[in-house]
Amino acid sequence: MPNWDPPLEDDGVTLGPEESLQREIEKSKSLKVERLQLRNEIESLRSKNVQLLNENEVLKQALANVKMNAPGSSPRVSSSAFPRITTQTIYFLLIFNLGAVAFLLHYFFNR
Repeated sequence: MPNWDPPLEDDGVTLGPEESLQREIEKSKSLKVERLQLRNEIESLRSKNVQLLNENEVLKQALANVKMNAPGSSPRVSSSAFPRITTQTIYFLLIFNLGAVAFLLHYFFNR
């Protein structure tokens, strides 16, 4: 016949059957409470997930609307703000700047 030792509890004292049963009932109750808390947390996370998915969809639609309204990806400055430079203006500025450089060099070396 095997020698069965009763299980020792945390503090090294063997509890009687009533105390063991009471302790198991308390463990069971605490596990049920924890299980209910986890279910509540799961439900709150699911509702938050749905809320975030809805918000994400709204933001995607807003972004799509902005892209549809703006033809270019970067904002364009109207062409009336900067007049078009003609070739005549370019040649004038080139000759003017070369003349200014020549004048400054002449003034600098003839001092």
